[in-house]
Amino acid sequence: MAIDSNMLDQRLKSLNKQAIDNLIDILHGVYTTKNLLILDQRLSTLINFLTPFSKLKEIAKIDKTIWIGDNVEQDILQSFDGFIFIFNESHDNLQALLKTIKQIGKKKIHIIVKQLTKSFIYETNKALNGNVTFEKICDINTGKEVIKFTSMIRLYNWEINPIVIDEEARVLSIEAPYGGLDSYFNQPLLQLYELSNSFITLLENSFKASDMSFLKLKNIYGKGDHANLLINIINNERIPEYLSLKLSSLEQEFYLTKARGNTDLIVVERNLDFISVILNQLNYQGLIDDLFGIDIDNVKVGENRYKLNDELYNELKHLNFASIGVKLNKLAIFIQNEFSTRDNLQSLGEMKKLVSNLGNLTSKQDLIKKHTFLSESILNYIRNGDIENKPTRSSKKYNEYEKFLNFENELFDIDYKTHISYLRDFLSENFNYKIVLSTIILISTVNDGIKERDFDWVYNEILDNFGMEIIFVIDNLVDNKVVKINDNNDLLGGALTYLTNQDKSDDNDKENKVNTKLGISGGSNTYKSNYTLINKFWNLHPLVEETTGTKSGLLIDEYPNPSFTLPSSTVPLLSRIIESLYVRDFLQYKPVNNTSKRPNWDKLGLDTMFQGKTTDINIDDTSDDRNTDSNAGQGEQYVVVIFVGGVTRGEISCLRYLEQRLQTIGIIKRFIILTSGIVNSDKLLDVFKR
Repeated sequence: MAIDSNMLDQRLKSLNKQAIDNLIDILHGVYTTKNLLILDQRLSTLINFLTPFSKLKEIAKIDKTIWIGDNVEQDILQSFDGFIFIFNESHDNLQALLKTIKQIGKKKIHIIVKQLTKSFIYETNKALNGNVTFEKICDINTGKEVIKFTSMIRLYNWEINPIVIDEEARVLSIEAPYGGLDSYFNQPLLQLYELSNSFITLLENSFKASDMSFLKLKNIYGKGDHANLLINIINNERIPEYLSLKLSSLEQEFYLTKARGNTDLIVVERNLDFISVILNQLNYQGLIDDLFGIDIDNVKVGENRYKLNDELYNELKHLNFASIGVKLNKLAIFIQNEFSTRDNLQSLGEMKKLVSNLGNLTSKQDLIKKHTFLSESILNYIRNGDIENKPTRSSKKYNEYEKFLNFENELFDIDYKTHISYLRDFLSENFNYKIVLSTIILISTVNDGIKERDFDWVYNEILDNFGMEIIFVIDNLVDNKVVKINDNNDLLGGALTYLTNQDKSDDNDKENKVNTKLGISGGSNTYKSNYTLINKFWNLHPLVEETTGTKSGLLIDEYPNPSFTLPSSTVPLLSRIIESLYVRDFLQYKPVNNTSKRPNWDKLGLDTMFQGKTTDINIDDTSDDRNTDSNAGQGEQYVVVIFVGGVTRGEISCLRYLEQRLQTIGIIKRFIILTSGIVNSDKLLDVFKR
């Protein structure tokens, strides 16, 4: 039995309630009456997103809140009866905890860690000289077990697998630090564990006792070695384990043999496409995030904070920023006309109708003002380097962003020599180091590397301009294969070579070796083909067509193709790879017909172009079975897309576009995105600066 779409959306919302209930259950165990909350600032918005903070203060009897790592006088600390720490796992937070505990003395201490792992239990126990043995740590169920280090210190796990951060686009996230890029490059097994837990939570949430409505996998697809590992964990370990624990033998038999699959699971990996992370995003939500930083549903612009959870934001967030001004102007004119009708009322009935609508019209007017301000702030920042309409030319920062955006718009139309010329200009004008590093990553990717002699020169310039701290960042980018150096100084041969599957068959045997970084890091070079070929084959820069149709509010009516979220009319590679499972009409450079009704990647050469395992598992898809009516009683169909290593806001908008496009050709599927978090260029570079 398929799950009703409205019921699914309601059930997804309940994930957020589960997350905050887990925290509230922990806080109910705090019995001291005057408590100091010491909070990881990065979790502040998350907690406020899930529940009013005042509710937690009341439950846990919190008298005051400070950030972890803040210096607090000894006498102030001694005025509290108990202490509550809530933070993410990190070395810095552990050191701050130890420092504060030394000042506190013998008082009740409750340590609450988001997504607690056994390794962190071990580190904390060792640092505190706790009495928990290694054997006990190995046996601990990190779910809801309370860990007592001493009679005064207790440790708890706050589980939040996962939460819904975008109801409209059905985006579920485990909200890992840096959008999951930190764990992806340094502890990928931890991320895979959390994502597998989250998928099982999603599966469990689709069940209800009354009529056994559920999600059931129909097909599984994946690209990348860590994607393949996650699929194996989910399909071969977690799902069988869940079914055996939660369902009776009869329910298991029904689920496995009678129930029809209704869900495609697609797992893709971040190292297939860093360009979409580094490029500035041009959809509304992406631009706000790139310039000001969105924290779940909050953004700070200047001195003011704004909530991004209103109905107008949901209508605008996927649109290219160039469309926003026109939309806001039309809406403002409409609202103004509605207000002006008060002067032409002819009857009491019309007066009552106006009064009933007045609050709604006023709230809409407020929303228009808010988003007009945000749009103007974006424009001012791009042009002037400041949200005010005042150029900051004295500091040479007045139009860095605009110049970099111009470079991005020309990136795919100019040659390597011109790329390097842009980079020289950015360095000579002392642009922000993030723009310089982003430029290096983009040049390296589209040219299949940077010539060694150019890299040596750039390396010395960065050392002179920014010092050893940024040299450390660029070293990390090279070590993690985000930046490639060509020691033969020959970029022309790779750029002009087109290799067919047959041409590369011998190379595939040599290169498809075991990934020595599997489980250690996601930082690996995944491109076998040169970028020019990948760009052309996947049509990442389709010709921009003029749209003349009626604007219905749907993305597919606004834009002829999904190239509206990135500069240079670029389509994110990962969204193209996902799209190719269902439709291939965008493949214009070398069209490949699909002879099967079942979604597949057959004959697309994924293993020729990219390193990493390709997964295709047919669980119970009968689309190609002539003796079976594959459409009979199938009900709602779903696609769960897991992004290992994070998803960009541009990719989210492109998947919304794909869902709408598939509906126009009769393929009705609802997309659900599950990810470690939202990523962009700032987060990627910040990870390597740590």
